[in-house]
Amino acid sequence: MVWQKSSFLLSVFSFLLFTTLACAEPTQGLVFEQKKIKIGNQTILVAIADSDAKRQQGLMNRSSWGEWQGMLFIFKDQALRSFWMKNTQLPLSIGFFDKNRVLKEVHDLDPSKSVFQKDVDRVFSKSLAQYALEVPRGWFKNNSIKPGQTLSFSE
Repeated sequence: MVWQKSSFLLSVFSFLLFTTLACAEPTQGLVFEQKKIKIGNQTILVAIADSDAKRQQGLMNRSSWGEWQGMLFIFKDQALRSFWMKNTQLPLSIGFFDKNRVLKEVHDLDPSKSVFQKDVDRVFSKSLAQYALEVPRGWFKNNSIKPGQTLSFSE
């Protein structure tokens, strides 16, 4: 009987610890450089995800944007890209840009409902992309940013 209670308590503790760690703000020690970018007439502050570790972390486990207004994923080459919303709590829009930083397409994504959710929202680019910009859902539409416009880095 004592063994069963101990086993049960250990299971509950493990579950709570896992859930707490999975829901916590990122603590992997990754530092995202911040830059201002401009698209059309809009200038925004973005976090730069330019390494495998930063791209994998992305916006996972964040409950707010903080001081950033978006996250810019930079890849070394153009390719078809895919993104998913695993452990991502923020509803967002993603824009895919080619090697010349021209916006090719925009998609909306729904946040995860739980850290245990297996069937999360995913998006696959239809065009080759070297950059992907995640912003709060509706940002492209609300700011009249359309395919064909170019992203540039502000000074």
